[in-house]
Amino acid sequence: MSLRPLLLALIGLLLAAPTEAQSWPVGVDVLMASGGAPVVVRRYHTVYEVSAPDRARTRVRLVMTAMNAAGREAVGELRVVHGGFRRLRSFEGTLYDAAGNEIRRLGRREDEDRVLDTLYDDLRLREGSLYADQYPFTVEWEYEIEHRGVLGWPTWRPQNRGWPVQDASFRLEVPAGTTVRQQARDLADAATILNEGRRDTYVWHVADAAVREPEPFGPPWWEQVPELRLGTDRFEIGDAPGRLDSWATFGTWYGDLGEGRRSLPPAAVADVYRVVEGAQTDAEKVRRLYRHLQQTTRYVSVQLGLGGWQPFDAAYVFERRYGDCKALTNYMQAMLDAVGIEAHPVLIEAGEDGSDLREDFPDNAFNHVILRVPLAEPAMRIPALVDGAVWLECTSPYAAFGHLGAFTEGRPGLLVDGAASRIIQTPVSGPETNWTRREATVTLDARGRAEADVRWLLHGEERTDAIVALDRATEAERGIVLRRVTGLPSLDVLDLDLGRLAERPDTLALAARLDVAHAARRAGSRLLLNLVPLSPAVAVPTAMDEPRTQPVRLGTATAERDSVRFLLPEGYAADNLPEPVELESPVGRYRLTASPDGDALVVVRELVVDAPNQPAEAYDAIRDFFQSVAEADGARAVVRRK
Repeated sequence: MSLRPLLLALIGLLLAAPTEAQSWPVGVDVLMASGGAPVVVRRYHTVYEVSAPDRARTRVRLVMTAMNAAGREAVGELRVVHGGFRRLRSFEGTLYDAAGNEIRRLGRREDEDRVLDTLYDDLRLREGSLYADQYPFTVEWEYEIEHRGVLGWPTWRPQNRGWPVQDASFRLEVPAGTTVRQQARDLADAATILNEGRRDTYVWHVADAAVREPEPFGPPWWEQVPELRLGTDRFEIGDAPGRLDSWATFGTWYGDLGEGRRSLPPAAVADVYRVVEGAQTDAEKVRRLYRHLQQTTRYVSVQLGLGGWQPFDAAYVFERRYGDCKALTNYMQAMLDAVGIEAHPVLIEAGEDGSDLREDFPDNAFNHVILRVPLAEPAMRIPALVDGAVWLECTSPYAAFGHLGAFTEGRPGLLVDGAASRIIQTPVSGPETNWTRREATVTLDARGRAEADVRWLLHGEERTDAIVALDRATEAERGIVLRRVTGLPSLDVLDLDLGRLAERPDTLALAARLDVAHAARRAGSRLLLNLVPLSPAVAVPTAMDEPRTQPVRLGTATAERDSVRFLLPEGYAADNLPEPVELESPVGRYRLTASPDGDALVVVRELVVDAPNQPAEAYDAIRDFFQSVAEADGARAVVRRK
């Protein structure tokens, strides 16, 4: 898009506006800095003042310009979490037009403060919203937080989502002699250090940073932008002091918070013995107790006081049948303790974008906890056993035994084991775990319409996603949900069989009868039959103008296998069948065959992505592979009268 019309309009605005009222005019410098980005960060100044191990203050001034509608929400909305150990001292916003004239300041109707959506929570969310009807517009945000308990210092990323930055700074003020640990990435300038009597001050500055476009199918944006990590060696929160000079000391601190909180009342112990009665192995005991946990408890976030870190007593969970991730993990560990099975909590940063943890920089990079149960039994007898242990996600009623899923797998976590606490990697599931099988009989009529009787078998990530979506849907919504989870949004569901959905089996079987309105396209007296009507479309990575710099991340390793039998209209036969296709690439392989079988046509398709993480130099080969897969999936056969 040409910048010339916008530039001329801005010049007109600037000439017409009274200069004394201008605070943040959008001039040529902003226009040139935007580089086509929807947002330009004009100012981003952060001051972090530390007065004691448990006392600090954060002040932020953030000025951003929305260049077009794509930047509206990013600029016009601000959310700040506070409450508990974080007291919000001020929260202000001012809206400016393109000429820099103040339009209005944040008012009551645009400023909301509410409790986060949990049952027991002393955290609140402050939300402000300021918009203009015309672009560009600018919003200046300012807020201040007082910390009455400090578990870690902030991480600074001056280029949020890679947007261009005109001026940004981070100022750290600490008592003289305080240990300051720092780790910077892609910051051109080192800190300016000032020793001012009883205070040491560190200042980092970034100016005129050009837009950084996150590369497609790469790491999350926060791994692709400049970053500054900060920390010290001592902290204190909720009258619980600790050290963060190593992972071992932090793990010891967390472990001490749970001391004495895994005692089960006699009724709970009797419950445990009843569940494991007759189990022949430790693995079977773990499986039974995990299923018992899923059936008798539910997840509720508890963030009251030190409850954000300290697990509630196991007896509390037994009596009330709910808890947060710490409480449910602690309760599962207590049940295993009761039958003499060792287990260890693992602190982790959960989320499908991966983890922000750095093994060489001890820090509070955690938002979740899972359980690792070491077992000495042969792996061949326990499919869920990985590197001598079973991993348990204790908050999900849907997870299969030993399957973590994209939420926590394939990332570092802190195994809590006293002085032996250490960073370990969670397992990564492969296509042997995450797979989909589709078997279908498609009955085609002479008009090109079809009905398909389809049976799905889902395992691993696909199975969990389907169970969650279908279990939460109403009866009326389940047809729509099925189309979404199977990647077939355009097909009508005529009949649906959810099989053993309520039992949440490790392998989920679904069946449906579908109306395929455009299975074939008429071309005179012939039908052009789509040979791959039931497989979701593959995503083809976009071409890149510049050399790739970031590694390729395609998500979870998966496998699909389709077997489709087409029953052709009476008196019709298929010809011009495509040649078999076999493709290989760094990420996986693909196969497609179409062959006649009497009056029917059988199509078999396989797509396996077994190595989804690849170096940057493999990007073009990966793009070519998926482009070829998309072309093969578009194959058609000619169906004509005999």
